[in-house]
This record gives sequence, C-alpha cells and structure tokens, in this order.
Amino acid sequence: MSKNTLAHITLIIVSIVYGANYVIIKFVSPEHMGPSGLVLIRTLMAVVFFWIAGLFIKKQTIAKEDWPKIVLCAICGSAFNQLCFFQGAVNTSPIDASLIMTSNPIIVLLFASVLLKEKINSTKMTGIALGCIGAVFIIMQKEGANTSSSLYGNTMIFVNSILFGLYVVIVKPLITKYDTITLMKWIFLLGLIMLIPFGYQETMAVEWDKFDNQVWWAFIYSSAIVTFLGYVPNIMALRWVSSALVSSYLYVQPLIAVVLAMLWLDEELSLSAIFAAILIFIGVYLVGKESKA
Repeated sequence: MSKNTLAHITLIIVSIVYGANYVIIKFVSPEHMGPSGLVLIRTLMAVVFFWIAGLFIKKQTIAKEDWPKIVLCAICGSAFNQLCFFQGAVNTSPIDASLIMTSNPIIVLLFASVLLKEKINSTKMTGIALGCIGAVFIIMQKEGANTSSSLYGNTMIFVNSILFGLYVVIVKPLITKYDTITLMKWIFLLGLIMLIPFGYQETMAVEWDKFDNQVWWAFIYSSAIVTFLGYVPNIMALRWVSSALVSSYLYVQPLIAVVLAMLWLDEELSLSAIFAAILIFIGVYLVGKESKA
C-alpha cells in the first residue's frame, strides 16, 4: 500500500473520530464531568501513552533553539486549544461547532502569511473574507436556532480553531526534524502542566460511581480514543501528504457531526447554518485553489 493511499485512509478515520466526538462528548460533559476536568484527564492519558511509547524509539534531544516553539505548540496544540474546544463543544450545538471548525484552513493561511511570509492575492483575500463572514454568521446565530447553540460555545470553538491553526503552522517544520512520539510527549507534558490549575477542581469533583455504561464509553471515547486516533495519525499524515490535503478532510467532520446530532440529540440543521457553511466552503475553496496553483 502506497503512503498516499495510507494517508487518505488515515485521514478518513481521523475525520470520523473527530466528527463523532462533537456529539459523543455531550453524553459525559458537563453533566457528569466538567469540560476542563475532562481535558486534564485526557491530556494525562496522552502523556502516559506517549512517554511509554518513547521508551521504544530512538532517543532524540530537542535543540535549544526549538524549545520556544515546543512551548508554543503546547499552548496552542495541547493546552488552551483543548480547553476552548471542550468548553465550546459542551456549550453549543455539535452542528455549529463542526461547521465553525471548517474555517481552520483559512486561519492556517493567515498565520502562514504572517509567519512564513506567504503572499495573499485578491482571490485569497476574497476567500478569507467569505470564510470569516460565514464563521461569524454561525457564531452570532440566535440561541435556539439549534437546541443547544450559544454565543459563548461558538466563540470558544472559533478561538480553538485560531489556536489550532497557529499550532499547525508552528509544528510543520518540527515534524521533519523530530520523531512524532518525541514531539508529542514533550508537547503534551508541557500542556498537562499548564492545564492543572484549570482542570484540577473539576477532576476531583467527579463522582465516578455514578457513571453508567453509556457515560463510561463516552468518557473513554472523548478522553482516550480521540487523542490516540486523532493527534498521532494526523501528524503521520502530514509527513506523507501536503497540509492542504490534510486540512481538506475537515469537511468530512461536519457530515458525521450533523448526522449523529440529528439521530442522537434531535438537533436541526437550520437554513442560516447551511448558508454560513456554503460561505465557508466557497471561501476555503478559493484559498485552496490559489494555494495549489
């Protein structure tokens, strides 16, 4: 099997895993566990996994000049992006959240233009404008358009998208320099340290004995499965194919989230959400088309 084919299969799996999480997280948080506590436990699991995995690979030393980038990756790709995502995911509609996240390729381009000096022409500017209008349109939807939509939740998802976009740009050069496990073990360890003040109380307040089978499975999925079948395969795919292709698979996630939200949570796909999604998709298409030229 070629690396290109393997990358596509990997990205499909990642998209399904992430798309389902927008809905599954609702079964465990905030009723049974606060979102910050869930993030802390999820990150702790990741740290244990990556550091154990690190025992079986060739040891690499992080260069002194790369530590500031590693710390920034921990902030944007492990700690505060997760805090914002989980706060957003439990406080808004899965449909809104998944659609807002499709703006991420546009955000990546903006950071790339600033940090990597990539030029933005008129077509890209048009795409950025349309995508931003679509994202803002979803964020500002009146509460009640979906059964659990909220301005706070939508805003947190958008902030998460911004942080993750910055992470993608910063981590790209590090991927070619260090092994995936080496990167992840340090990024998540630093992220864990940053998360302790935010998630400690919620973690200690969890009443584990009140979890039924459904809550346990939702907890395991949102804390462990999403981490291990999300971060690692995504990083691996970035080694094999372009970041543009990796980001394009974001559009599979809303399809999964919309279907599951309608089936399990009785959510509705509003006309305003559809209109906003079209703006975002057109915007990202224009940006992506020019990027490939």
